[in-house]
Amino acid sequence: KQFACSLIGELSKLCTNALVGKAQILLQVLAKHLQIVPTEQDPGNNFLILTNNATFAISEMIVAYSNEITQYFPELAAKFADLLLTKAVNHLFFGLLELTTLLLLNKTLAFNIATVLGRIAVYQPKAVAPYLPTITKHWSVAMTYASTETSKLQAFK
Repeated sequence: KQFACSLIGELSKLCTNALVGKAQILLQVLAKHLQIVPTEQDPGNNFLILTNNATFAISEMIVAYSNEITQYFPELAAKFADLLLTKAVNHLFFGLLELTTLLLLNKTLAFNIATVLGRIAVYQPKAVAPYLPTITKHWSVAMTYASTETSKLQAFK
């Protein structure tokens, strides 16, 4: 599942014609993988990795197929705003994690979630606007996790 999500993201990014007409169905499948499971229930971080990969794929789909999936933007904005504020992602901001690998994965997930919210806002600002009072601080911190300035700029392309 993890690799399938990544493949959808890469195809959306690099080979957009491959998924034209299938974006709605793929988005619905990917959305089912947007869940955070407590670490004690997910010792291998499989759910976290799957959520991260699904988030990446959705982020790329927003850019590639915005016309096909625009009706889902309000629902996606709500889901990703909730994810950004969950304990699994949120505790990054308070330094409660000690495991380096998990911290890196959570930073990547936080950045990918922030990217999705930014991309939705580009195409449909009203979908993200209601969540700004609660997510702005977390979104801003998550954007600092990008590896380069180019990555930060690409979050809005």
